[in-house]
Amino acid sequence: MIEIKRIVSASLIAGVVLMSLVAPSASASERGGIAWSATKGNAESLITLYTETGCQYPATKVKAELFGEGMPAEGQVVFSPSTADFSATGPMVLPLSNAFVVYAQRNATPLVGKYTLKVQCIDRLGAKVIDEFVSTMKWSTPGDSLKNIEKATYTATNTAPASLVKTTSRDQGEGAVPVPQVQSSTSPPTEPSTTQPTGKAAASVPNSSGEPKASGEQASAEGANTSGGFPTLAVVLVAGAGALLLALRSVMQTKTKPSRGSKK
Repeated sequence: MIEIKRIVSASLIAGVVLMSLVAPSASASERGGIAWSATKGNAESLITLYTETGCQYPATKVKAELFGEGMPAEGQVVFSPSTADFSATGPMVLPLSNAFVVYAQRNATPLVGKYTLKVQCIDRLGAKVIDEFVSTMKWSTPGDSLKNIEKATYTATNTAPASLVKTTSRDQGEGAVPVPQVQSSTSPPTEPSTTQPTGKAAASVPNSSGEPKASGEQASAEGANTSGGFPTLAVVLVAGAGALLLALRSVMQTKTKPSRGSKK
């Protein structure tokens, strides 16, 4: 009999320990608020949550759950545990997994009344909620009937500064905070050039004698004497050829002229 009691006691202790490991702690402290990408919308709106700051140690993951009419007692997970979107140093950006119409249909319930949304910072095993961010939303479904769920609407309460929100094309609904558009820097329009055509510009540039050049002067004429008064190679060659011709002519005349001592 004593042995049976010991076995039962050991089983109870093991069950308590197992439950403490599996079930997240509900005694988490509230760390801050939540800003919504859209504070008004409908059951098909896609929503992103923005936490006021990051999680505290020893949390290593973040998740979000919805509590309210028709949702599971332990909460409907609307953002699965994640390390990629977790932050211990600054605000977190959490795009909800689905539109709320999905959660209503999954739980076979219309969305009616007040719901509490909690972003929870959890440990590595997901066994303990270290702290959480809390906000609320109010739903209205026509006729309180699931068949009208696509016409359901909500209003949400920002419990964190709306300045945290940076809406993307994914976010929908009224009250979405627009993202400031970054304008590309554009250079001022280029003023028309005041430079005159080449021919006219050449006419206004003085030549080596200080007088303006004629507008019809050719580039070869301009370069005829660009070395400060020294003749160009072409002029030197022409002058040399002329001198050579004169010398040859003089020699030929000398050979054909009779000497003084010759007889007539």
